Amino acid sequence: AKQPWIRNISFDTAFILSPAWIGVLFVLLFPTICNENQQGISEFWWLMLVLFIDVSHVYSTLFRTYFDKRTYRKFLSYYTLIPILGFIAGITLYSIDGLLFWRVMAYLAVFHFIRQQYGFFMIYCRFEKSTSIERLIDKITIYAATLIPLLIWHLKGETNFNWFVAKDFLYFHEPTFIPWVNSIYTLLLIIFLIKEIKFVIHHRAVNLPKYLFLAGTIISWYLGIVLLDGDLSFTLLNVVAHGIPYMALVWHAGNRNKDTLSAQWVKFALTPNYFFLFLFIILGLGFLEEGLWNSLIWQDHNTIFQFSHLIEPVRNEMWLSILVPLLTLPQLTHYLLDGFIWKSKDRDKDWNKAIHKD
Repeated sequence: AKQPWIRNISFDTAFILSPAWIGVLFVLLFPTICNENQQGISEFWWLMLVLFIDVSHVYSTLFRTYFDKRTYRKFLSYYTLIPILGFIAGITLYSIDGLLFWRVMAYLAVFHFIRQQYGFFMIYCRFEKSTSIERLIDKITIYAATLIPLLIWHLKGETNFNWFVAKDFLYFHEPTFIPWVNSIYTLLLIIFLIKEIKFVIHHRAVNLPKYLFLAGTIISWYLGIVLLDGDLSFTLLNVVAHGIPYMALVWHAGNRNKDTLSAQWVKFALTPNYFFLFLFIILGLGFLEEGLWNSLIWQDHNTIFQFSHLIEPVRNEMWLSILVPLLTLPQLTHYLLDGFIWKSKDRDKDWNKAIHKD
């Protein structure tokens, strides 16, 4: 049976399916590096994981939106109002309470991460001739693979890692419920397994990328959030499995639709021969953003940003209420636009065909 690859077996395996598995293998093979009690990560790992993947993947959204002049003109109102309203909302939240601001950002990020896993999974299910019940079981399973570990995180209380800042999640400190949650999770996975066995027997078809993606999600999320308690292990399993597939999907969608792009340099960046340009742009923007964060706010990575010591960090609360929402605006816009740009079936068929092409 034909496998529902997004691009082809090599591309999907390297950039979409393997990142989660690579993270899992690393934390299993190098447990001393990913010490369970480790708080914080080294400069090297911060540079590789946070700056080069997590922050940079945010800017790949530009190639799906603002760098595509045709799409930008078509959805000008969305692309203009979302960052403006997001900035106003950010200033309002931070003015009320800084922790409230980061808490809202954390839950928006969580929602974004969950929806990405759901989106990729459903792409890999797109050719299956499933019944409504079978499709419902698929949806419940992929949501359970992400929501159950997060629920356990909330139930067991604070850990050695956070999403953004300390106490950005609302912790319930009710660990007695965790065995019940695990039992429900196990039951849901058993139901999915029985359904898949019946489906394979009936249709004589095995959906390999679907199974690899789901298994990678189940293992990486549960391992990184529930079984381990280290900042590096969480960041590695969380960021790599999210950022690399996202960048790959953006590049693939743009590569399939280069004719719709009006800027020549964008077309170059979305071709295999000039892939380095795509990476250079998003890494450069990510480096610029983190340089501003470090210089004006945190000052905790001065060995990477050597110029930071020349700049006085901002301490005035009024200016922080403007500066922090401004610096998080690319990330916030990424979260808010992401729910729009991939749901373009009835609005932008040129882009949509890149990920739904048979």
